Amino acid sequence: SVLEEAAEKANRRLAANEARLHALTQDVAVRRDFLTAALHSSFPISTAGDGVARTICALPIPNAGVSGLEDEILAAVLGHACHVVALMAKYATVALRFQPVPLGSRSCMRDRTVPLHPARASTRTRDGNDFPLYVKGQDRMRVQVALEMLSADVQQLLAAHGVPRANRESENPRSAILADLQAVVVAARRRFLAAMGGIDALGKLHATSVAALA
Repeated sequence: SVLEEAAEKANRRLAANEARLHALTQDVAVRRDFLTAALHSSFPISTAGDGVARTICALPIPNAGVSGLEDEILAAVLGHACHVVALMAKYATVALRFQPVPLGSRSCMRDRTVPLHPARASTRTRDGNDFPLYVKGQDRMRVQVALEMLSADVQQLLAAHGVPRANRESENPRSAILADLQAVVVAARRRFLAAMGGIDALGKLHATSVAALA
């Protein structure tokens, strides 16, 4: 009958649309993994010789408060980590609990759950909501809060990428953040290579894309 034919056509169109949606979803996931894995080319995170400590952009994690220079190195390390978190969240469309504000060595974490004071809102300042990821001239308690906020965001990214959280209770919190970000990058790279058909499939990509995954 006419109704049966119309229903059959509608079912075929629905099946075709579902297949197209599935293919697009897979393409988006592969692209997300490529972009996440390619962060290694801009923000390389490496394991130090002791197998525990991490570096980012060849910068080690110093002890805070030892000297002004080491405070600035730590600020640069945390600034890079903040930038990586912001990009990973963008690629994976993850709504982070705390907003990373990457500003180089003057990066901070923003708590959007705390309402702005009217005076601050009128002058567009957010000192009460922003927690610094640098030590110089700052309250160290607020810096510690910023580290905890950054760590919480990293845990969200681990969950979004299906990477199990490692037991890092005995590890330096700053090094643990880098180790977790490194785990996300490695997992994304593995998924991308698997989706592309293995390491040999990289020959199909543009040279710059291959270099980004190196």
